Parts: sequence; structure tokens; C-alpha cells
Amino acid sequence: MFIEWLIVGECIFWVAIAVLSIAFVACVHNRREGFAIFLAVVFAGVCVAVGDLGRLVINNLAVVLVTVCAYPLVGVAWTIPRWILFLDSIKRSYLAKLTSFVGKSGKLTEDKWVSWSIEMGCDPFYDAGMYFNSKTGKLTPPQYTSNKERIAGWIVLWPWSMVDALLGDLLARFFRWLVDLLSHAYQRLSNWVFSDLQ
Repeated sequence: MFIEWLIVGECIFWVAIAVLSIAFVACVHNRREGFAIFLAVVFAGVCVAVGDLGRLVINNLAVVLVTVCAYPLVGVAWTIPRWILFLDSIKRSYLAKLTSFVGKSGKLTEDKWVSWSIEMGCDPFYDAGMYFNSKTGKLTPPQYTSNKERIAGWIVLWPWSMVDALLGDLLARFFRWLVDLLSHAYQRLSNWVFSDLQ
């Protein structure tokens, strides 16, 4: 009876959806959007082959058409805040690494950028389309053309991209802020307790 409930009660379907969702978030986080899309196509194919997905689509054609039209529109709208979060994380990473490489008052030059690239093993922000412009002597910000695949992945997998941004970016940033706040509080308490010995 339990086996029948698993099959008839569609428990396996929801377990598969949960596992796929976790895999999709991991794929988005690790920039493996193509693999996530492959998994989605295989899962849909299996549902059509062994389930009643085809009949369900035909019986609810209006809802399916609205969903098919709305899904990419929501994905495109999602890419704007996601792009801003991405740029902010690149900028923070760049500033942290720049400070550690050239010092707080140091200025990045082409020679330092080349030295930095050699030390890091490659151009550290090349993947994001960011580079040092030797003609202007300034940093060129991340380029859309270098991030088209990433943005397309955000559009196609926007629900999981949202989860990744919420858990991976915003929650991590909140915990970093909390740890920083607590570390300052602990240090102030330490300084206060030992103030009579200084």
C-alpha cells in the first residue's frame, strides 16, 4: 500500500521537484545553467512519457499559454536587480583585492594590473568583462557582452536565481555585517574590561 501511495499519491514527483530545485540553485550559483536546463528538459520528457503531463497541458491550455508568456517577462525583469547585485559583488571583491595589493592610498596602473594578473594566475576579473584600459589609464567596468550567458541563465532559471541571490548574496552579506558588528562590540568590551591595565 505504501508503494502504491508513493506512485499514485505523486510523492515521487514532489521529491523529484525538490531535488531538481536544489540542483538548479547549485547550477545557478556555480554558473552551470546549461546543465540545469538539460535536467529540466529531461524531467519534462519523463513526465510526458510516463505521466499525464500532455493531457494536463491540453486541459489547461489558457493557463499554460499565460505562464509560457509571463515566465520570460518575469525573468527579464528579475535580471535588472540581479545585475545590480552582481556588479556590487564584483566591485566589493575588486576593492578588497585592490586594497590588499596596492594599499589604501595606492593607485592601480597598467604595470600593477599586469603584476596582479600574474600573481593571481590570470586576469582576476576577466570573466566578468572587467579590464584595465591602458589608453585611458582607467578601469573598464564589467561588460554586458562578457556576461550574456550569465544573464540568459538568470532569465531562464529566474526562480532559482532569486533563491541563490537571496541565500547566496543577501544572506551572506547580512551575516558578514552581523559578524563585523559583533566583533567591534566584543573588542570594545575587551578594551573596557582591560582599561585599568593600560
